[in-house]
Amino acid sequence: MSGCESETQISFCRKFLFSSAALAVILCSIYANSFDCGWHLDDFHSVTGNPNIQLKDLTWAGISKSLHSDLNYPEKLYRPLTGLTFALNSIVSGTNPFSYHLVNLIIHWLSSVFLFLFLHQTLNLPSLHRKNALSSYSIALLGATLWAVNPIQTQ
Repeated sequence: MSGCESETQISFCRKFLFSSAALAVILCSIYANSFDCGWHLDDFHSVTGNPNIQLKDLTWAGISKSLHSDLNYPEKLYRPLTGLTFALNSIVSGTNPFSYHLVNLIIHWLSSVFLFLFLHQTLNLPSLHRKNALSSYSIALLGATLWAVNPIQTQ
């Protein structure tokens, strides 16, 4: 590996760390007011009142129940990753919404970091690199930031 490649890798590593930290700061500042919010709308049926989610201990049977969190169709998988994170939150903090909001924020931040990496790698593919070489980092960071701050539900 030549010195130029090593410097490029270090430079991208610094840019990646900056991007990750910047996305974390932006997301924390935007969603900080959600940490002290309570439960709303379908949260009562889906989370606090769902016995498949409200676990007291970490057992295989409990984890399996959380993967089938739809009470109307308990035999089918229903949002298994969501159900699992809700069940783990339930074990840690019961029905205190703070940990649920914190875990959602962390998942959202990780998703935006992976989106940044995906966009950056895509813009640096051989067919696109020559056209986007100088702006691939900026475009990837802007795209990830816009995605991260845009609410999915706006009601």
